[in-house]
Amino acid sequence: MRPIALICLVAACIVGAISIITAEERLSAARAGQERQLEAAASAQLSLLRTAERVGETGTAVLTGDPAVQEALSGRPIPAAVRQTISSGLKEFAATALMPVTAACLFGQTGKAIGCWPTTFSLSPKIATGFLETVRTAPQREGPQNPITALSGAGSGEVISDPFLAPRTATPTVALLVPVHVAGRFAGAVALIPQGSAPTDASGIIAPGTPGARIELAAYTNGTLALNDASARLTAKGFESSGRLPLRAVQLGERPLRLLLGGHWRLIVPLPLTFGRDHSRLAAVITAVAPAPTLLSSLSPALITGLLMAILLLGGSLAFLAWSFRKASLELQQDPLTGLRNRRALLADLQRACRRATKEHPAYLWLLDLDGFKRYNDGFGRAAGDRMLRGLARRLEGVVSGRGKAYRLGGDEFAVLVDRLATEPETVRAQLTASLAERGGAFKITCSAGEVVIPQDTAEPAQALLLADQRMYQEKAARGVDTAELVTAVLTAALAQRHPDLGDHSDDVAEEVELLAKAVGLEGQELERVKAAASLHDIGKLGVPDRIITKPGPLDDQEWEFMRQHTVIGERIIQAAGLPLEGVAHLVRSSHERWDGGGYPDGLAGEQIPLGARIISICDAYGAMLAERPYKRAMTVDEALAELRRCAGTQFDPELVAIFCQLIEERRTVHARINEG
Repeated sequence: MRPIALICLVAACIVGAISIITAEERLSAARAGQERQLEAAASAQLSLLRTAERVGETGTAVLTGDPAVQEALSGRPIPAAVRQTISSGLKEFAATALMPVTAACLFGQTGKAIGCWPTTFSLSPKIATGFLETVRTAPQREGPQNPITALSGAGSGEVISDPFLAPRTATPTVALLVPVHVAGRFAGAVALIPQGSAPTDASGIIAPGTPGARIELAAYTNGTLALNDASARLTAKGFESSGRLPLRAVQLGERPLRLLLGGHWRLIVPLPLTFGRDHSRLAAVITAVAPAPTLLSSLSPALITGLLMAILLLGGSLAFLAWSFRKASLELQQDPLTGLRNRRALLADLQRACRRATKEHPAYLWLLDLDGFKRYNDGFGRAAGDRMLRGLARRLEGVVSGRGKAYRLGGDEFAVLVDRLATEPETVRAQLTASLAERGGAFKITCSAGEVVIPQDTAEPAQALLLADQRMYQEKAARGVDTAELVTAVLTAALAQRHPDLGDHSDDVAEEVELLAKAVGLEGQELERVKAAASLHDIGKLGVPDRIITKPGPLDDQEWEFMRQHTVIGERIIQAAGLPLEGVAHLVRSSHERWDGGGYPDGLAGEQIPLGARIISICDAYGAMLAERPYKRAMTVDEALAELRRCAGTQFDPELVAIFCQLIEERRTVHARINEG
């Protein structure tokens, strides 16, 4: 299931990434589309005003092209015919304006009206003087005003007047003032008075047909834009509007401003117009009709579905992986046969106990080894032995419950670690050994124990294990346990103390060797020798440097040469034990020979290799393939069996390989049926 979870995790990341990338692309496209709409509207608006400037320039040029009009502008008396000419010219000027005009007047430098259209229209001298003052003080533009349309500084210089009361309606209005120049010198101005409630009715000077964008005029004063919207009105005091856009620290300059206000993108474009004698800046506020696109709004239903699927896959995969890793971590610290914690868990717990224990509140460690269990296992079979171990483990766990933790270290060896003890240690020791004792008509199982008090005896985890182990075997020897069994146990314990992984591996190999040895007909003393050799086949690695044993990678040639000596070293260690292990040393020496003669240390081939050594070689290789190492992954059972079959006839005895593979397959079938049941 874990590979499937990893595949789902990768798939979730891919789907999520595709969805987000697609949404980002849609978001970029939507933003680019809105920007194009805003810039197109700004270009249209500025083009319209540029056209208005040209119309104004043309109108004033035509009007002042008549010498009689030029004389009138200079202050000379105006004949009636000239007045009629001026009125007709103003009428044509008004007809070409972009917005409806109700009246137009031409004023000279003195502020006196030279002529109006219609002829009956007139403005007070005060208003006319204000017009001329507004035109004269208008700021001059220099160079291009805007990057969208290059409005030249040589424009007509039109401005909008301060509000005044229209002569006929007495309602507030304004005038568009167009300066008049004769021979390059300022000579007066034309005032165009619009129809309607100016300036709120400004449709004539707003560019029509701008899809996706809305244009509003606004007056800029003291960091605020007053919009010419539905709330705008003109009073005698000036322009008033409740529609305001605060620009705060942003200054309205000559270039457009792009701001996100009210959830919509707005492009604020300065216009070549000013308002009133204070010459407030005018701007076009171009607002995107659609709200500003966001990543969420860019998600289509298909993308939302994809993201939801990715999130569900991601969450589910992570949850399953977390659960599976936690389960695997617990399994790594659990003995599969009894369910007790294993050697790995004991080492971790013992380190914590050594750190926390004090003389006032000591911790206690007991190593417990069964006496007589091997005979029971040999006499009644492995299945009965496994049932016995599970029953004893349950009883041991019952005694320890509420006090500490129980462990199975492998084979018939157990341990108990208690952080705080409320009962006398002797009482607890007696309860522990009693829980691991069993008696029947044809068998007797007892228990030897070694006790260490932390920190009184030692505060070092490794030293605590070694000391408890020594005391356990001292008790075992004092009780007269079988000498060969005792020596084998001592040697395997020494190997496990130095290299715990090798100790566990030797236990596993011994179980597989016993299975295969019985299948080929070994029994009695011969079977016992093969089992002892299986437990001790790696004992020679005690003489190999730790840096080689624990190297996280393949060995070089020199290191392999050293490693190949471990069978010879193992033979010498076992021979030093004397008669109890007679015949075992030779099997250990030959346990790494090959069927084709390419093994070590003697290069034996075929049936020259002792049968027991051939059995150990197969079971040792099988166990090594199932084990995980820093430089390789663990094989599955099927992969390991396939590798044994591939090497049959070269590395291994082919007949033994066939029997062993059949035994493993049968055992898997039995276990599968038990699990299903």
